[in-house]
Amino acid sequence: SPLIADTVTRMNINQVYGPYIDGINYNVVKLMDTKVLPDSVKSRHILRLANTQAELLAASRFIDSIKLILEAGVISFDSLARLHSQDGSAAQGGELGFAGLNAMVKPFNDVLFYTGKKGELSKVITNFGVHLINIQDYKFGKNTTGYRIATLSEPIIPSEETQDKVYNEAADFTSNNRTLEDLTEAIKTKPEL
Repeated sequence: SPLIADTVTRMNINQVYGPYIDGINYNVVKLMDTKVLPDSVKSRHILRLANTQAELLAASRFIDSIKLILEAGVISFDSLARLHSQDGSAAQGGELGFAGLNAMVKPFNDVLFYTGKKGELSKVITNFGVHLINIQDYKFGKNTTGYRIATLSEPIIPSEETQDKVYNEAADFTSNNRTLEDLTEAIKTKPEL
């Protein structure tokens, strides 16, 4: 949130800020980590499409199997991508080239720029299906710092006791001031109303 952006940049890791009000919520923020973000990330992937819960489960198991095969070194990533990926990158061995920050859907982007590491295999679920991602390289230039935060948010809701009290006050006020003139006069004597 722009309300805390400047504050977060000055916090230490594990430091907590708040509570503060953001709209209709009380929030507390903890800075979990900072990291210099690459300008772009080169990656490849194997995608198994999934539109239903059953397809998602099957795709997830399939990607787990592919990951085990790759970790065993039995066959190359590009060969498996050509055989099993279900998107346009299959013909290129799953190669996606370099992508900038937020060029991919959020879960995919998060692996590329925040949680994944070069050379590792990461499984991620998106609205397309299940991906097995391999980060190949990074390009740095701007050296922009990224901040990973955890936020606790609680809506500001008056208690039942407060709601009942305000309701009773409003009911008493309206029952004691039945005409427009009475209401106008009552408001003059109690401007907080």
